[in-house]
Amino acid sequence: MSDAPPRRSVVRGIARLAMFQREGFAELNPTPQGFINSLSPLIAFGLIGVLQSLVGSGLRAGLINGLAAVITMLAPTLITHALAVRWGRQDAWLLYAIAFNWTQIVFPLLLLAAGFVSVVGRALGISATGIVTTALFILLPYALALHWFITRQGLSLSRGRTLLCMIAIYLGMVLLLFAPLLLAAMLA
Repeated sequence: MSDAPPRRSVVRGIARLAMFQREGFAELNPTPQGFINSLSPLIAFGLIGVLQSLVGSGLRAGLINGLAAVITMLAPTLITHALAVRWGRQDAWLLYAIAFNWTQIVFPLLLLAAGFVSVVGRALGISATGIVTTALFILLPYALALHWFITRQGLSLSRGRTLLCMIAIYLGMVLLLFAPLLLAAMLA
């Protein structure tokens, strides 16, 4: 028998992290190539959104949505990198960023499941509004809890610094997203 260490599995890592298990970090590849790999699904989802905008709404909407996709894809990791350097946690940042990126896959999967539940619910006579509202009340706290977990465990931060980091991420993303939209509105 071989005494080789078990192979890492990104899928197993994502699943463990999605269930708030710290062991999920060990499944990820904390290298620059691992970071690039973790961006792949985000890039794919972003491109699909841009193409949908281009086809459905035209070039301007496609460009705005493309810029928004790049911002939402890169802002969290760039903001946390600056904070990690400031707090002396840059050694942990790469693994954190990879985990953060990979766990973003969980949310489209959950939305897909919510869509299925919505179809079944409507067939049973439940209002679509009620289903969507319920799904949001479940998914939003889960998303925040998962981001908290990944940030706190991945960067080994105190609760206070985790809170500051999350505020910086979300506030930074909002500011970065609205700046191009305001610019586009001013140019219209």
